[in-house]
Amino acid sequence: MTTFYIDSCSLIYLKKASILTIFTENFKCITTKQIFMESKLDEIGSIKIVKAGKNYNKNLEDSLFEVCDFDKNPIFISDDKRFINLCKRKNKKVINSLLVPVILYKSNFLNFEKALLKMEKIFKVGFYSPKIYQFALLALYENTFWKIIAI
Repeated sequence: MTTFYIDSCSLIYLKKASILTIFTENFKCITTKQIFMESKLDEIGSIKIVKAGKNYNKNLEDSLFEVCDFDKNPIFISDDKRFINLCKRKNKKVINSLLVPVILYKSNFLNFEKALLKMEKIFKVGFYSPKIYQFALLALYENTFWKIIAI
């Protein structure tokens, strides 16, 4: 089973879109205690919170790399450009929060209309370019994205 490692911005965006609980109850999700504390959320669904050591840089998202060491196929959920670029350099799969409603829709946990509304909500609270939003919309309408992450 694929494990999703979620950073603080993504936790907040998913919570604001009211899909954090449904996502974490249906998929294996992990974050670090440090990230959870930074998010300042009082509840984050069924996500597993683990403590990272002190081997990460000043950026808390880096602690996710430390806790996924033994995972063969992790997928990171991040909306932090620096962390996304770091994942790409390390050849790690990374998606942004806009694609979580797509995952929920393709897995039959949300209907199409609800997935679209959740994407719009995340787009409004996040800082995404129109190009990134268009990619997410395309993933919702087509099956290309689904084949890429193959959950």
